[in-house]
Amino acid sequence: MSSKSSSSLSENNENLKQKIFVGNISYRVKRHQLQNFFQKFGKVKKAFIAHDHLKGWSKGFGFVEFQNTEGVDKALNATEEELYLDQRLMRISRAHPSWKDDLTVNDFPIGVFEIAGKAEESCSSVLSSSSWDADHVAEECLIHRLPNEILIEIFSFLNVRQLTRMERVCKRWREVAHTRFKLLRNLHFHDVFHTFGEGLTSRILSSVIQKIQGQLVELDLSGCNNLDFKTPVVIGHFCPNLEILNLDGLRQVTDKGVTVLGQGCPRLVNLILSGCYRLTDSGLSKLFSSLPCLRKLDMSSCSLVGRSLGRLSSSLQELNLDDCKLLRPESLGRLAAACPQLRLLSISRCSRLEGCCAPIIMTMLELQVLRWRDCPSLATLTATPPQTALLNLSLCRSISDLTPLSSLVHLRELDASYMDQVDSAALVDMACALPALERLSLIGCSVDSNDVARFSGRPLRFLDLSHCPLVDNDGVLALARQHDPQRHLEIVVGGTAVDAESLSKDLEIAASHLQFQTYTNCIKSDAMLISLVSNAVLSYLRFDQRFIIDDYDWWDEDDFESDEDYWVDDDDDMIEQHLDLYDEELEACQ
Repeated sequence: MSSKSSSSLSENNENLKQKIFVGNISYRVKRHQLQNFFQKFGKVKKAFIAHDHLKGWSKGFGFVEFQNTEGVDKALNATEEELYLDQRLMRISRAHPSWKDDLTVNDFPIGVFEIAGKAEESCSSVLSSSSWDADHVAEECLIHRLPNEILIEIFSFLNVRQLTRMERVCKRWREVAHTRFKLLRNLHFHDVFHTFGEGLTSRILSSVIQKIQGQLVELDLSGCNNLDFKTPVVIGHFCPNLEILNLDGLRQVTDKGVTVLGQGCPRLVNLILSGCYRLTDSGLSKLFSSLPCLRKLDMSSCSLVGRSLGRLSSSLQELNLDDCKLLRPESLGRLAAACPQLRLLSISRCSRLEGCCAPIIMTMLELQVLRWRDCPSLATLTATPPQTALLNLSLCRSISDLTPLSSLVHLRELDASYMDQVDSAALVDMACALPALERLSLIGCSVDSNDVARFSGRPLRFLDLSHCPLVDNDGVLALARQHDPQRHLEIVVGGTAVDAESLSKDLEIAASHLQFQTYTNCIKSDAMLISLVSNAVLSYLRFDQRFIIDDYDWWDEDDFESDEDYWVDDDDDMIEQHLDLYDEELEACQ
């Protein structure tokens, strides 16, 4: 250490003896007011109040330096009544050396070093590749001596909100945080700002993504309900390399906004716009025309009629149109012509689509996954694409014949839950005729134990029999006896007549080669898992379905004095409010 630095250190130590730390200072108190207040204890040389270097706000603490140590002693011995300023009791103590000189790992907040511990492996690689000597931190870790490479690795474990706070610590950490922002490629804002003030706003979003300088690849804004119509405009201006975007539930998104979005983000590959019901076919047509690389699109619960589907990219492979209740049958023809590579199509609960759409779907030669559940107007399933690998027809109660499905030699997964009109024997015959079928869901169907026994020897890996009251122990035992130990099978029997206690005993005798063991809610072996809990999702258990309530005589209008007494599905009301806005769209489709 040089003589100059030694004398400087000695001088600083002398000044510390004449300085006190002052905390809990009112945010309205100015520096000169603080200096005048402590004049009663001794002559004050100077006073200082710490401020935020970005916004200029007081941090509520500071320092007071006296001309001699007598003023320090008088201030430290003062009573509480003598330390009130602006109706606040200030806390004082002797000043300690700056953290830049003496702060060690024991003085720093524990949370930061927990993060540092998580980054240990990453930091080790940085240390080995840099000129930093690990021996310097063998006995004590001085946080200010860590190289920027280490701090960047530590900051990588912080979310966006925490990283923004790090900018306010000091200038160096602000530079490190900016460097970390530039390295970000994925941003997930879901549940990050929801408990603070108004949550995530377009202004905050704009400030964050500008720091990334156009390198963002993935952005998730799902559930950020406070974002307004400016959001797509901000994204379009500052995210030219964006490939994955999730705007699920953003109700303020408009046609003008998505037009700017399409022009500014032409590289989008995966786009989720579910719940953006303000969008119309006019704005969507401009958006789709600007996205030549789009492969996955989610438009569920939107109010589109379908005229814009003809503008989709030919590279589109997956499309979700669930709950699009204004979607017209002829729109599927435009979709089939525009997207020859379409492999997944979900059109569940699209009430205007009828059985006449099946021939159109047959023209989709690459289609492998078709989800068409809960469509009461679908009375006949004339045909499905022969290459279909996954088919969901649950809650399609009008279908009575599944014979056309027997020709689907590539079908691996079938959901035929709650299809009351289909005969159980015919359903099992059809399933047994599918050579590649591995997953079968028959929730709420009328199959019995004899039908279940017929699945013996089939290549099934998953069989869901939840809420099939005619299924008992005999059917499960018949499957277990003939089951191949080399193939794993999972059976769900929640809500059936299967008795768990007796079944576990019978399995020890009937299928001892599988060596079953009983666990909570399941009976398990290396080759078979029998789940005793129902696998039915809540969307099946709706109060308006007759398989749960067959008699409505118990309804009494006097029980409902106001609309607040019960929950009402307002989908139909929303559709009526929007029909006037889409008259031109409907006429164009006709």
